[in-house]
Amino acid sequence: DHRVRLWDVSSLSDIPLVTLHANGLVLAVTMSPTEQHLAFISSSRKMISVLDSRAGRPQSSPSMSTAAPNVVNALFADPCSPRLLGGDRCGAIIMWDLR
Repeated sequence: DHRVRLWDVSSLSDIPLVTLHANGLVLAVTMSPTEQHLAFISSSRKMISVLDSRAGRPQSSPSMSTAAPNVVNALFADPCSPRLLGGDRCGAIIMWDLR
């Protein structure tokens, strides 16, 4: 349904204030290991979006987004540095500096 929802696994329910309607199909999601309120989302529209759960209201658009050169199928937030890594459909690794 083109949405990203944050789930509370202890209660097996979604957190209603954290839903993002993605532009395209959601392909990958990863949480920031250092900033637990941030989720990074890739979509079939070649977009990488950031969802901030501290917004306090339902989000219909991301806190931030950037275009990728190709569709990103995998995301990894590096716990040792402020970097987000992505793997695209052509086999390339892309790195974003999150500072």
